[in-house]
Amino acid sequence: VLRHVLHLVPGALVVAWTTGGQAATLLQTDGARPLAVKEVHAGNIFDVQFFPAGDRLVTVDPFGATAAIWDAHSGRVLHTLRHDAKAKHALFDAQVFPGGDRVATLCSDGSVTIWSASTGKLLQRSNVAGASEHSEVRVIPNSDLLVVGVSGLSQDLAIVWNISRRGPQYSLRSPGEEIRLLEVSPCGTKLVTAGTEQVRVWSVATGAMERELEEARAWMCEVGISSGGARIVGSVFRAVHVWSGRSGEVAFRLPATGPGYPRFALQERLGRVVVVSSSGASIWDLASGRQVLGLDAQPTGPARTVERAQVSPCGRVVAACGSLRTKAPGHEFHWVAVWSAITGQVLHTAEEHDPRGISWLCSVAVGRRPSMGELLLGGA
Repeated sequence: VLRHVLHLVPGALVVAWTTGGQAATLLQTDGARPLAVKEVHAGNIFDVQFFPAGDRLVTVDPFGATAAIWDAHSGRVLHTLRHDAKAKHALFDAQVFPGGDRVATLCSDGSVTIWSASTGKLLQRSNVAGASEHSEVRVIPNSDLLVVGVSGLSQDLAIVWNISRRGPQYSLRSPGEEIRLLEVSPCGTKLVTAGTEQVRVWSVATGAMERELEEARAWMCEVGISSGGARIVGSVFRAVHVWSGRSGEVAFRLPATGPGYPRFALQERLGRVVVVSSSGASIWDLASGRQVLGLDAQPTGPARTVERAQVSPCGRVVAACGSLRTKAPGHEFHWVAVWSAITGQVLHTAEEHDPRGISWLCSVAVGRRPSMGELLLGGA
């Protein structure tokens, strides 16, 4: 499923975004003002993610069936990961391994490919039964495992794949139910799946379902899980629900006024969650459900949608991106906003015209350039 993506690395102060155009922009900033701008050719970018060290980033061109690894200093492409020379299939997902040594990609033909991040060479390709264009792939930290969501035609919600054995470790079974969302806890011990019927928490060690969440049958557009699985967070219509990962009961509901679905992001170090809706943004404490900070308002309205939100792990910055449609044909925009999580003040805003109106090609990411400030990637 094509989606908007936002990734932050520890200590980062800015965001990177692209709107699926034929170019990307590298913007060096100190978190308060731009210092240098560099435009590079990118192609149709659907997904972007920084490596853990912040020195490289990986982008996905779904229509060209390729992923690319970029140097974050120069904006130069280091390696092109080409799945299909004839581009008969689309590339839908890419994930960087926690160690930064490999990249996993998921193709619409159901294959999962592992690439060397240093050489760009193909290390392993496997066909995962049931994987399709509706699937997602996630790397499970502290293991040699991947988890791949599979289609509703399968008896499984997801398959945990052992990279070393080149075969399935086990399946998360739920006959007849189609998976919609899939996430892994930061410590790699829990999985959470949101299907058409229920949201479930699973043990990575055994593959056993530990619990189903109560009042979790509503459509979700986003799901997250904290380290160790203590809190499960889900975005539903006009609200963000927080569950206890231990009991499965609803701990509290965070209001998010305005039309559509809000977006959220977990802030692990401070035990907080940032919620961004079309009418505003705020930061909440995950333990008590109390609001910590309200962020300065941005222009709102029924035509403005939020596609992704994130807070930096250091706790200093909140970022979000989305789409803005006007009544005039051909006047669609993508927007991005960056706030200080200390004061709530706006640090950076931008809007980019999108004459094609392809909102799902918008994505955002952020990374640190060692000893050189921060890096902002954008496209138009």
